[in-house]
Amino acid sequence: MITAVSQGMDNYAYVISNPLSGEAALVDALESESLFELEERLGVKITTIFNTHHHGDHTGGNSRFMTFAEIIAHKNARQNMLLGSQPGLPRIVFSDETSVFLGGVEVRAHYMGPGHTNGDAVIYFPDLGVIHTGDLINQRSEEHTFELQSQFRISYA
Repeated sequence: MITAVSQGMDNYAYVISNPLSGEAALVDALESESLFELEERLGVKITTIFNTHHHGDHTGGNSRFMTFAEIIAHKNARQNMLLGSQPGLPRIVFSDETSVFLGGVEVRAHYMGPGHTNGDAVIYFPDLGVIHTGDLINQRSEEHTFELQSQFRISYA
């Protein structure tokens, strides 16, 4: 199940929960209180956070989850956070791709090269056929196609 949670004026965090295992993954976190309320309502615990990039409107809530969740980001995103003295540094980083399994459900993070920042990650949920692009794709354009390796193709108009 995917739940979008408003995180300010124009950002959303996405919680992907597995009620059978009681685990949930979070993509981006700014404000944490609404996410803690959602955990309680869904009966799950956020165990993994993926940061799509280092900007504070995507990582500002990291520090509130550090004691019970692993935070994963591209190595450049972590380095950018370190240089900016941002709290909640990811403990797990990747170069090109990594996968995590939450109750048997795979979550993949891909680095496609520099985009919005030099450390953007695209988060892919293959079982659900869903991606989260952070700020890589944030405006609609006609006939826009974005290719993620050779595994899948996403188009929107």
